[in-house]
Amino acid sequence: MLFSYRTLVLIIILITSLLGSAAPPVEAAINPFPLYNDIKPNVKFWKIVYSRYSSRHGLIHDSKNLALIYEVINLYDPARYLNSARRNRRLIKETKNKYHRLLLSLAQGQDTKSKIGHRILNLFGGNPEPAELRKAADHIRFQLCLKNRFRRGIIDSGQYLQTIKQIFRRQHLPTDLAYLPHVESSYNYKAYSKFGAAGIWQFIRATGRRYLTISYTVDERRDPLKSSRAAALFLKANYQKLNNWPLAITAYNHGARGMQRAQNEYGGYVAIINSYKNRRFGFASRNFYPEFLAAREIAKHYKKYFPDLTMRPLVKTEDIRLPAYIDPMELADFLSLPLQDLKSLNPALRAPVWNGQKYMPAGYQLHLPTNIRLSTGQIPASLYKKAQKRSHFYRVERGDTAGQIARRQGIRLQDLLDYNQLGRRATIYVGQNLKIPAPGEYRSKTKQRFAALKIIKPVVRNLVTSRQSETTTKDSAATNEPAPPPAPAPVPTAAPTPVPALVSTTAPAPGAQNKPPAGRELTAPARQPLIAMLPSHISSGEDNNILLSSPITPTAAEKPALEVPPQVLVSINPEVLTGNFEVEKVITKNNHKIGIIQVEESETLGHYAEWLQVRTQVIRNLNHISFRHRINTHDHIIIPLGKIGKDRFEELRYEFHKEIAEDFFAAYKITSVQSYQIKKGDNIWTICHEVLDLPLWLMKEYNPSTNFENLHPGQHLNYPIVISLTPTA
Repeated sequence: MLFSYRTLVLIIILITSLLGSAAPPVEAAINPFPLYNDIKPNVKFWKIVYSRYSSRHGLIHDSKNLALIYEVINLYDPARYLNSARRNRRLIKETKNKYHRLLLSLAQGQDTKSKIGHRILNLFGGNPEPAELRKAADHIRFQLCLKNRFRRGIIDSGQYLQTIKQIFRRQHLPTDLAYLPHVESSYNYKAYSKFGAAGIWQFIRATGRRYLTISYTVDERRDPLKSSRAAALFLKANYQKLNNWPLAITAYNHGARGMQRAQNEYGGYVAIINSYKNRRFGFASRNFYPEFLAAREIAKHYKKYFPDLTMRPLVKTEDIRLPAYIDPMELADFLSLPLQDLKSLNPALRAPVWNGQKYMPAGYQLHLPTNIRLSTGQIPASLYKKAQKRSHFYRVERGDTAGQIARRQGIRLQDLLDYNQLGRRATIYVGQNLKIPAPGEYRSKTKQRFAALKIIKPVVRNLVTSRQSETTTKDSAATNEPAPPPAPAPVPTAAPTPVPALVSTTAPAPGAQNKPPAGRELTAPARQPLIAMLPSHISSGEDNNILLSSPITPTAAEKPALEVPPQVLVSINPEVLTGNFEVEKVITKNNHKIGIIQVEESETLGHYAEWLQVRTQVIRNLNHISFRHRINTHDHIIIPLGKIGKDRFEELRYEFHKEIAEDFFAAYKITSVQSYQIKKGDNIWTICHEVLDLPLWLMKEYNPSTNFENLHPGQHLNYPIVISLTPTA
């Protein structure tokens, strides 16, 4: 048997040498995804997360040793309890603090006789060193459980899994890589992270642009099959650099360059996991490969974990490439196809296409139902459009009012307000960029499309308490939730300069005290019998040191740490972008037109080169910028306007920022705004990424007059409380 195995390896090596990259790697043919002993506890941990408990539970555990699970806590269900997100934050914080204190106490020889103390000591083998306990006190972490989300992902994966495996097979890659989206997104093509990763493969924009079209009208990261082709190429490139699948998969999260540095320093995967120290090689990167192994095991053998599950049927389509621009509603009418069906088959087309702001772009590969066999020649020429609809915006200047802007742009005031989701009490501010619809377009066409798509436009709520806005009161009644009570006012950062208000912004008199509607349950979830709630491997005696508890009952004094005073937030709408997207000055130099712009958040020289249709080096040469030089927000840059005029550049620039905001608010909503006091050592990167978990552009919207390059201890920043619109996210 040994001889035949070696013979097989030699044959594979011979084929590889003859066919080059066309043949599968030897490792991929033998054992591409090894389960190392060092990560077995991690894989077991993620199997518990994915298959044991729903998102109404969470694990309190050690972030370094995932075999140490201190407690499984019940979380407040937002469908049953008011202010569940706030309560859960408090519950998690208090439970983590409880174990922090307990571990320090045990390190001092105290609480060793108590029941919980004895249980914790047993987790550490019965007689741990005090230093080990003190170290563990700093490694306490919370992990949300995801059984319901993972189950839904397996169901949804049936639409694409077999096709995606074929895509990987064509690239001579292990087909089990098709299970990686369970880790990234649970096969949810609508998945969108706070920092802009989109689709089932969660490509960030910079990575996605290497392989996919990403624009204001099309985002191919959302197309499961197109993005899978990109993922195959990306993973293949990782493997070619690292020659090891555990490292190539880890590089999907951490980056190939980072993993190459780690590989050069430590060698193999196990040594890297155990020894590599890097600020950005944190919990997520260290656990990415174990997560994949756990997800792969559960998804491949889903009947073992979800016996009653049935996967959705495979999606098949007929595809045509559009030779010109076309209105989706007119095309749907011609095909006698519901617009919603056309939309569901083409997730890469962004919202502006479906709400009437843009046409389907020329060159787009359109997916149609298999029962519609259509060639481009069968589409009437009258449906094709010569050019794409333009995006128009107006940057608010001092002295402007919404009424004046509407009159100058030749549109109805109400259309301007609706188009920009400005409520009754909205105020416009200097520096805001208002979308301008074409005359008559918004009322006559956009609302028809919303109706055809069965989309009910959500009410945009002003971020104020019940005593500052009657709009909030109406929304609270509609959702059967009381508005939050008044909160103490901190020292705020400077508010943006308001333009004369559209309506009076004087807050109404304080209303009644915050009381729940009749019949609304406010108490903590009832404790269930412990043995009945335990998973099978625990109730049968295995891992019996894990405790499952019910939530801490919130006290009457439970309040947010610090809420922003109402006068700052009466009319800030983060979906109305603030920033200077205009070319500040256009001059002619040596018969060439050049412009001067101010760098805005999230922009790079690569973006400018893309919009201007020039190489990045052209812009570097024009500004005498070396390759290593990094541009910063508020820098001034010279750009060439020879190929793309000023108006077109401004349009593309505005659409880039609008796309980011629209995608974000399609996935998240803001429930309240609080204040963060800057501490010594803070900078805006650590505040956004490590403390608040918020993108910088959103922080800028709530702090428009703050210089983020010059923060100082004691300064306050407004920040929004953001929750996902996906229940299981």
